[in-house]
Amino acid sequence: MENYLQYVTPLGKRLIILHHAIIKKIDERAQKMQLTATQLRVLGEISRLKSLGVTEINQRDLEYSFHVTHPTMTGILQRLEKKGFVYCVPSETDKRYKNIFCAKEFENTHTMLAEIDALAFAELCKGLTQEQIKIFSDITAVMLKNVENEN
Repeated sequence: MENYLQYVTPLGKRLIILHHAIIKKIDERAQKMQLTATQLRVLGEISRLKSLGVTEINQRDLEYSFHVTHPTMTGILQRLEKKGFVYCVPSETDKRYKNIFCAKEFENTHTMLAEIDALAFAELCKGLTQEQIKIFSDITAVMLKNVENEN
């Protein structure tokens, strides 16, 4: 019966199931920090961008990165700021925006998230060859590029 289900489960539903499996791993770590998986991902993205030398990160950058609306990101950032994970200061280049920073102790959150992602991905790839994993990575890279081109 299990083999049958893998062929009748629509691809979109399979991707959602895989997404939830990865989110579950992230959520376990996030809960230890009293965060949601989404809040931890946003904190990780701010951390990653700063580590790459991006001098100003504003809310619009994060909305674009996560494909969410302004009100959604506003809520996420307000909760992160209230909990002391991030802080915002007026932008030096454009006073309409706030520059978003991680609190000092969370500046390397992106590396922790990368480790969690790698472990979750490795678990999902059990039984696959390195060639199959590379093909999957290449295919998803093209799919993500297609998503970006739609926006």
